Amino acid sequence: MAVFKSLLKTCLMTFVLPRYCLSLNSHYQAKLITPDVEEFIQSVIQQWNLTGLAIAVVRQDPNSPTGWLQEFGSYGNAKADGTPVTPDTLFSVASNSKLFTALSTGLLISNETLKEGKDVNLSWSSKAQDVFGETWGLMDEDASRGTSLQDMLSHRTGLPRHDASNIPRTLRYLRPSAEFREFFQYNNLLYDSLGLLPEVLVGQSLSAYVDRHIFKPLGLSNSTYSITEAEKRLLADGFLTSGQDLKRGLNGIKRPIIPFYARPGEESISAGSGGVISSARDMAKWVSMLLVLGRHPYQNRQIVPMELVEHAATGKSIAIGIASFPEMVKFVTSYMAKSSTLYGAGQFISSYRGHEVVDHDGSTLGFSSSISRLPDDNLGIVILNNDVSANSALTAIKWRLVDEIVIKAAVPGSPVIDWFSRYKDIDQGQKEAGKVFTPRPAHPPLPSLPFSELPNLQLPLLRGKPRRAKL
Repeated sequence: MAVFKSLLKTCLMTFVLPRYCLSLNSHYQAKLITPDVEEFIQSVIQQWNLTGLAIAVVRQDPNSPTGWLQEFGSYGNAKADGTPVTPDTLFSVASNSKLFTALSTGLLISNETLKEGKDVNLSWSSKAQDVFGETWGLMDEDASRGTSLQDMLSHRTGLPRHDASNIPRTLRYLRPSAEFREFFQYNNLLYDSLGLLPEVLVGQSLSAYVDRHIFKPLGLSNSTYSITEAEKRLLADGFLTSGQDLKRGLNGIKRPIIPFYARPGEESISAGSGGVISSARDMAKWVSMLLVLGRHPYQNRQIVPMELVEHAATGKSIAIGIASFPEMVKFVTSYMAKSSTLYGAGQFISSYRGHEVVDHDGSTLGFSSSISRLPDDNLGIVILNNDVSANSALTAIKWRLVDEIVIKAAVPGSPVIDWFSRYKDIDQGQKEAGKVFTPRPAHPPLPSLPFSELPNLQLPLLRGKPRRAKL
């Protein structure tokens, strides 16, 4: 009772949203990772041939001395030498780094601390050309003038996906595939550009800024952007699998990617879109902070302003207009409206079986991640893995955890969804589609230029105005 009164007092004193306070009357199951879930996870690991897996599940519970239930699951190998995964094993969280970049942008706006000579009235609607100056530019002149920081955060500049280090000066030479703000197109380079904001505005690298304003205040002592620092600790080896066929039960050939896919000194290239290296234990604290809207989960102090966490989880772009599965619904009633998936700033917002979900996946060479929270259910799930493109397996595990912890508890007897079979079919279908080649035309047209001139051809990706050639 004392814990409940203390937490309620915290709610009233700190003006945390009502859903945080009201949830304190809920009674949660003591076990988050149940034996049934353990069995399911083991089957996914075996059938998907996963190398290593670190899972953290957190949930607010007024009956707990700390106010939280927290459980970890560690499976498989962290390294090629057989070193096992632990809650402190380090993984690249890949695109789950984007929320750190988004909140850093928000902190720059909120703190209003700019280095001398930078006279910028910074806001979400600030134009990129005003912030970055002459280094900024897009091929579409309207987009170049009109792009705001929010447009970059919400992937709505008209640029399709590109992954390269020539940013932001060469963005102007990347051809758009849609009109400005026409629709959502995921783009890492925009987040890499945003990762330069602390340097441009306050003279600090993104890694130094995040370390000062997020990592250290929250106590994420095992999180870093530095490959050198990560390699001093238990940094997992990433693994690549080739020749896998889930339908035929072929595990394929697995090999470690050693050393880490990026090298010391290269961290800043993709820091904004995917530079964070962390552990399940640290990410458990991170997702707990997000659940209580920027407050430290165990101490009565604000780490990130509440409005920044809310802003990141407020949809600005329509990422997926129609739900991919019937369970992605807003309300479980006689009328079940399918939920679109929205994108805020480093966060996808959707619904699952009537429950709001805020999440993001990450995938890079040798690593996959999934970090999710169900705000109205006070539940956070972290899944880290050291395999390439294992997001389908991680998502299947995530939904199984939600089914067991939330859905079955709310409505006893509710069925669990066989997400493993669904994603297995989708994953294999994508692999099969990748094997289909466009046939050679019967009478291909000849190039408009001889091959001897092609090395001198200036392309829009490089510099200058393109000299068009039909190849």
